[in-house]
Amino acid sequence: MAEFFTSRVLGQERCDRMEAILHRLWGSDTVRVVRCDPCAFGYADPFVAGTAEFYQLEAPDTPYPRDKWEYAHTLRRVSDRLSPEASLLDIGAGKGYFLSRLIDRGWKPGNLMATEFSVSGGEAIARLGVECRPTDVRSLDGGGRRFDAITMFQVLEHLDGYDGLMEAVARLAKPDAHLFVAVPNGDRIAFNEHNGLLPDCPPNHVSRWTPKSFQVFADKYGWTLEGCELEPAPTVAGEAVYGAVNRFIQRSHVRGTWARAVYAGSRPFRGRVNKAVKALGVATSPDAWGAAATVARAARGGGGVPHALWAHLRRAG
Repeated sequence: MAEFFTSRVLGQERCDRMEAILHRLWGSDTVRVVRCDPCAFGYADPFVAGTAEFYQLEAPDTPYPRDKWEYAHTLRRVSDRLSPEASLLDIGAGKGYFLSRLIDRGWKPGNLMATEFSVSGGEAIARLGVECRPTDVRSLDGGGRRFDAITMFQVLEHLDGYDGLMEAVARLAKPDAHLFVAVPNGDRIAFNEHNGLLPDCPPNHVSRWTPKSFQVFADKYGWTLEGCELEPAPTVAGEAVYGAVNRFIQRSHVRGTWARAVYAGSRPFRGRVNKAVKALGVATSPDAWGAAATVARAARGGGGVPHALWAHLRRAG
């Protein structure tokens, strides 16, 4: 399993360190993903999230997309319900791209707050004039502050300990507050794995979500599920690229494959040259092209499986 997160192609020592981290987390060398039949919630067993040590080794400087469907979708809902004078906490805020959009719409940086572990993310958020704490929200001391809205974009699937999480959210939320959450679509994960694309491995993601599981989640913690929506179906062209790249990355973890050889060959290079070598590898990989055709075929006629699932929860006053 360690090979999946830190390929031996990139260094034996890193892979050995990852193996030790996973063993400490799980108490063994294996983990499984199980599913709750009534609500289709999927979760890692053991249900243990990755630690800071795990993420620092696996992806020391995560590339954060500047634009996500859930940003625009949430902004529309926020604009309908709250004024720019409102307060908001963004949990796991990345480099602050959602917060930047709020500020562009007149929200005051002093009314915003974020949590983010990465150094580069924290620095970017600070440049916006927003207070950022490099801490787990469960131990966040808000100094008595409570927020009109709380957001978690592509964060919940990384977390365990939901009782502690939702206790913290309740403590930090005003009565009648809004909670906006976006996660990978559980059905999309199943689609990817069925078609030989990159598997969704714990302890990076330890949960898989569906609309039914969000309803159970909201009920359990005393929130009302105001809405749960899927990202629009992907385009054929977008899925072709996604399928090719994703399959190529998946094959890079398998010894003796063209993708693994390309990754090894790209190692001496950095930046654009490194990316160019890998792009050439994808373009010359029949396996990647086969995956592109399979995934694109499924997207024809609007039948593609959406990538993200979004939920809006409202706290009872």
